Amino acid sequence: GTVITGYELTGKESYFQTAFDFVYNQFPRYGFHKGKYKDHVYYWTEYNPTGLSIGNPVNDATDNINALTAYAAAKIGYHIKDPDLKARFLELARGLLWYLVREYDYDGWFYYDGAENPLNPRKAVSHDTVCIRYAFSAMAYLYKAGADIDELLESFERIDADMSQRTAQLKPMADLRVYKIYEGDLVQGSKVTFTVFVKVNSDYLSEPVFSDSIAPSFKTGNYINVRISKIRIPDQDNPNYTVGEDTVFCMQKKLLNLGVRIPFDVKRGDILRISYDVICKETIKDIKTNAGIPKVEAKTSYPSLIQTVSATTTVRGYVFNMALLENAKINSSSFLSLSARMHFPLPDETEIVLEDKPKPRCMEYRERKGGFSINRNLLKPYILKQKDRAM
Repeated sequence: GTVITGYELTGKESYFQTAFDFVYNQFPRYGFHKGKYKDHVYYWTEYNPTGLSIGNPVNDATDNINALTAYAAAKIGYHIKDPDLKARFLELARGLLWYLVREYDYDGWFYYDGAENPLNPRKAVSHDTVCIRYAFSAMAYLYKAGADIDELLESFERIDADMSQRTAQLKPMADLRVYKIYEGDLVQGSKVTFTVFVKVNSDYLSEPVFSDSIAPSFKTGNYINVRISKIRIPDQDNPNYTVGEDTVFCMQKKLLNLGVRIPFDVKRGDILRISYDVICKETIKDIKTNAGIPKVEAKTSYPSLIQTVSATTTVRGYVFNMALLENAKINSSSFLSLSARMHFPLPDETEIVLEDKPKPRCMEYRERKGGFSINRNLLKPYILKQKDRAM
C-alpha cells in the first residue's frame, strides 16, 4: 500500500511496478480460500506463507491481514490498465472485504484471529481499527474503478457505527476527536489563527464545552472573538465541505480557558470548527511548545450510565506536511481532506476543501448564575443583541 501511494504522489512508474510485482508474485504464496456469506462470495488469505510441508499452518486467518490485502489489491487494481488483470485484482479486493463483513457479523468485533483460526476463541483485541480504516480506503478505490459497492458500503457503515459507539462507551475519549492547527507567520507582531476541528463519534453527548489556553508567546486584547461552526459534509449538491450553523462569540479572554459552551446540539458524525486569532509577542521557533492544548468536554447519556467525558489533542498546534510532497501543506481549508491525502490521494478527493462563508456578527458571551457545570463551574452563555463591531 505504501509503495503504491508513493507512485500516486510522485508518478514514478518504478514504484507502481514494484508494488504490482510484489502483490502479483507474493500474495499467492499466502494461500487462497473461498466461501459464501449472504449470497456474496468471499475470500481470505493466511498470515504466514501457506504449506504444511514447510511447517506452516493453512488456517491462520487474521482479520487485519485480510483488510490490508484488500487495500493493496484495490489500490493496484485501480491503476492497472489491462482490463482482465484489473478485474481480477478488484474482485480479490471485493471478496476480501466480504470476508471482513462476515467476520464482524460472526464475532461481533474485528478480533485479531479469524473464525477459521484455532486461536479465534481467545477473542484477542488487536489491530481492530486497521480493519475498518483500510476497508473504507479499499472501497474508495473500488468505487473509483467503477465497482458496485452499495451493499459493501451499507454493511461497513453499520459496522463503523457499532464499533465507534461501543468504543466510545468503553473508552470515554473515543467519544470525541480533537485536532488543532495554526496558520500564519510565527514572527513578532504577526497574526496567527488557531483552528480546532472536533469530530463527534457518539450519539449520546450533550452540553459540549470547548476550552483552550493562550500560550505566553501570544497575546490578545482583553476580549477575544471565538468562531464556532458546524461543518456540512460533501453531498450530491456540493463536492466540498461547507459551513452550516455558525456563531461568533465575543468574550473576555479568560473565558476561553474556563470553557465556552458550544451552542449547537451534536450527534455522531458531526464536525465542528472552532477558530480564533492571536498576535505573536515574539518570534517562535517551536510551535509545539508554544501553543495551548484545547479540550472539549461533554456529558454522556448512555442508557447504562451518565458521566462526563473529555478529549484533548495529542499534538499541540501544528502544521501538517505530507511526506513525499512538500507543497501539500495542510491548512484550515484543506485539513478535512488529510485522510484522503494519506489513504487515497486521488485528485478529486484531495482537492476537496472547506468552503467558508462570511463570519456572522459577533455576540457577547457572558457568564450568569443558574447555569450548568461539567467538572467545574461552566455557565451557560448569555447572548446579547448582535453587534457589528468585534471587541
